[in-house]
Amino acid sequence: MMIIGVLFNLYIANYHNVIISIVLSVIDMAIGARILNSLYSLAVLLPSLAVGVRRLHDVGKSGWWLLIALTGIGIIYLFILSVTPGTTGDNEYGPDPKIDDPSFVGDKTILDSNVNV
Repeated sequence: MMIIGVLFNLYIANYHNVIISIVLSVIDMAIGARILNSLYSLAVLLPSLAVGVRRLHDVGKSGWWLLIALTGIGIIYLFILSVTPGTTGDNEYGPDPKIDDPSFVGDKTILDSNVNV
């Protein structure tokens, strides 16, 4: 079970989660319980899924494509999708987060224009 969790965390590219999971697994083996790693895995599951779905939306795919990872070989396809540049402009899942529009809330120019120097 630990190997599946490590592979899933590697796909999501949360390398710090992999390290924490391995350390907690070693601690669990030392104390003879499997509670620490299980609790940690449950705590990071939902945010990891959200990041994966958002990345798939960036490339114009449905979040349901995450289920292809269950086939084993599908992890390779998901990895390719995760390193593929997102669609330029809006797609069916929303606006492009990298737009050069000054009205975009996350744009640094809006934050700088409100500062009195």
